[in-house]
Amino acid sequence: MFGTLLVHPEAGDLEFLHSRDGSNPPTSDQVKAFWDPSSSSYVGDDTSVDRLVAGHSYWSNSSIATGIENRVKLRSRLDSYDVDFWQTEYSILGGDYLEGRSEAQLKDIDYALWLTRIMHWDISIANATGWSFWTSLSYPKWADHKFRFGLLNWYPDSENRDNSSGTIEETKNLWAFGNFSRFVRPGYQRIEVENNLFSTVELQAENLMVTGYMSPDHREVVLVFVNYSSKDVDVPITNYAAEGGVRFTDDIVTTYTTDQTRNLLPKSVSIEDLNIKAKSIITVVGTINQP
Repeated sequence: MFGTLLVHPEAGDLEFLHSRDGSNPPTSDQVKAFWDPSSSSYVGDDTSVDRLVAGHSYWSNSSIATGIENRVKLRSRLDSYDVDFWQTEYSILGGDYLEGRSEAQLKDIDYALWLTRIMHWDISIANATGWSFWTSLSYPKWADHKFRFGLLNWYPDSENRDNSSGTIEETKNLWAFGNFSRFVRPGYQRIEVENNLFSTVELQAENLMVTGYMSPDHREVVLVFVNYSSKDVDVPITNYAAEGGVRFTDDIVTTYTTDQTRNLLPKSVSIEDLNIKAKSIITVVGTINQP
């Protein structure tokens, strides 16, 4: 027999999870509705329901401040009832990703940077333990949708519903997504990384963001950097190899760079020479020396 647990409520907007919407009270504050023991909708005693909530990151990012605030409020709500969070659907709907620019000004990497910033917020602020994109394969019938809705684009040979031939093209979003999913594997635990180069979460969102992860056997550390800015950033690792601290084998790590011209390009570098290129997503993988 397979054990199956239900996950809910699949909220279409993060705000529906953490706040009360006066215009639509029945769909609001869903974390409290399902996990507060005093609620008539309480499910905490139901052993068939997993102790987490699911929601979508659409419509929660009209500005940097709003995007961050939504995740802070969600995390607070989740902590109040000791439940986890999965982000179960996101693509680049709406126009917030333009950030005041026209579509003609955007390059492929700009879509990927927006996507990975949303991922970074959901993981580092809301502490999402699962993150899903919508969708894997897309038919980009509208020109401005080319990089917004699919990790892979399919261009069919004909408009026939039964057509199964055509061309498949990867998007920059696929490679940027891979900066997380290729290296942060099931069982990895997120570790705290202090970003002392930029003092606030708001400044980090405009410049350099980073999350860290540890493998289950504590042999591998993965750092995912997102450089949203137009400047390269040198990253000094403070307290590296301090007494009792982490030291990478031979002080060497492997970087995997995704930017406008590169897709997860690997390179071995000294930990002392870590440089995050402008408008890039770079994953750093290091093997820890064992005592």
